[in-house]
Amino acid sequence: MMRTYKAILHGDHVEWLEDSPGNCRSVQVYVTVAEEAAPEQPQERGRAMAEALAELAKRGAFASITDPVAWQRALRADSTAYLTSIPGMKESIVKGLRTPVEKCDKVLRW
Repeated sequence: MMRTYKAILHGDHVEWLEDSPGNCRSVQVYVTVAEEAAPEQPQERGRAMAEALAELAKRGAFASITDPVAWQRALRADSTAYLTSIPGMKESIVKGLRTPVEKCDKVLRW
């Protein structure tokens, strides 16, 4: 079975970005080069996020939110109401919450 792992290739060194094969022995691999840019460093992402939030604040995007806690609760309630309206979803969520982490899949199969 073939599995896919995200990584960055630095010359002859592979830096795993998320999960790794977890295998210390030598294994055969096939490398596909993605045409997208390498992810930014955390500091760069943080700086970009701060700039985006500053721009939103400058434009008054949050001006109508008088109580941020109540606003966040309402967003969560909307998400929960939507998800639980899907047949079988509530039961699936409860089952997932009761599943020990050790029994969870390490690789998602969408």
